[in-house]
Amino acid sequence: MPDFSTLSRRQKSLTVDIPYRGSDGSLHLLIDSTGIKVEGEGEWHSRKYGASKHRIWRKLHIAIDEGSLEIRAVEMTGKDVGDAPILPVLLAQIPEDEDITSVTADGTYDARRCHETIAERGAQAIIPPRKNAKPWSPTTSGAIARNEALRGADRLGRTIWRWWSGYHRRSRVEAKMHCIKLLGQRLSARDFNRQITEFHVRVAILNRFTALGTLRGLCGKKQTASCQDVACAQKHFDIGIICRHPLVRSGKCQRWHSIHKVMMISTLGANDGLLAHGGRA
Repeated sequence: MPDFSTLSRRQKSLTVDIPYRGSDGSLHLLIDSTGIKVEGEGEWHSRKYGASKHRIWRKLHIAIDEGSLEIRAVEMTGKDVGDAPILPVLLAQIPEDEDITSVTADGTYDARRCHETIAERGAQAIIPPRKNAKPWSPTTSGAIARNEALRGADRLGRTIWRWWSGYHRRSRVEAKMHCIKLLGQRLSARDFNRQITEFHVRVAILNRFTALGTLRGLCGKKQTASCQDVACAQKHFDIGIICRHPLVRSGKCQRWHSIHKVMMISTLGANDGLLAHGGRA
């Protein structure tokens, strides 16, 4: 069993294979970002005594498949990097041979480059225009689609447009962000490359948990009425399903939300296909 120092040395050059089952049809991607703390006191301490000068944050960007609720693309940046420049990076992680039907994101992604990248993949952009949005010069397919969304939001109203376009489905990626933070409210590593590895490990673990928390993931077939062993469908994230995972039931992980212990268990379970790393420290 590798000790903590060995895991720390391997973490910098560890290559994490993020597992996913794929979708039966084309992808409906949901994109969002959030911040996670690296250094600094807790929120209660900051409110009472003031924020420390040594508060460091990282931004986590993910794209999930609406059908399987699995994370398909990930990226981590500094807190000063905007959301819109990262959307093309996330879409580039999706293989070219996979069809993307739609890409749903919030208004911070209402940028010309984002719309053009989505149009190049032949997908529909479900992005609400900003409140002060103006029509673009309709010279490209991305600008034309964005202008149509702007006219629809102006004529129908933003509330009706969000219901009509299916924008409300973006709440699922927000729930997935909450699940990521259930594995830890902050990053333990101090080096940026090690932080990326730690983030990828969390995503790999969460995709496994998501597969266990779906009817198809437990019984190996599509959802049927005979699946009586599952407490909830894939729209929910049930802690009880996670606790039935063999890694958790083995007794080696009493506090499954501790990222240190989960990382160690997952690294030891590399022969199961969760992680892959080259060489030894």
